[in-house]
Amino acid sequence: MKPTRVKFSKPDPRAPLIVLPVKVNGRGRLRFLLDTGASHTCVAPQLVKALKLETSGNATALGAGGTLSLALTRIESLRIGAAEVRDLVVAVVDVEHVAKVLTHIDGVVGNDFLGQFVVTLDYRKRTVTLK
Repeated sequence: MKPTRVKFSKPDPRAPLIVLPVKVNGRGRLRFLLDTGASHTCVAPQLVKALKLETSGNATALGAGGTLSLALTRIESLRIGAAEVRDLVVAVVDVEHVAKVLTHIDGVVGNDFLGQFVVTLDYRKRTVTLK
């Protein structure tokens, strides 16, 4: 795959958060947080509803607040620029706590996606390169 470079936004200078434009199942210019500490990609319940995804199964996750039980769903594809991962099982997570700092977040890109690529962050140019 040829390297793909996408611009990211840092919507709040007080929060060290990176927001990427993402497509799920070929739809949207969705807003996902980049989280190198997240083992799995997550989608918001509102996105599950909008894309008419079915949840199946549960997983237990350990977070800063303790243990959580999460629903799972499968997406056909997640794409950032030309970088794409197909047939990805993702967790359904309410990201409202982040939305208090940012306006509208559709999900979180985790290491199950990022681990498929060499990822370079350029904070000066505000770009993420995936190859």
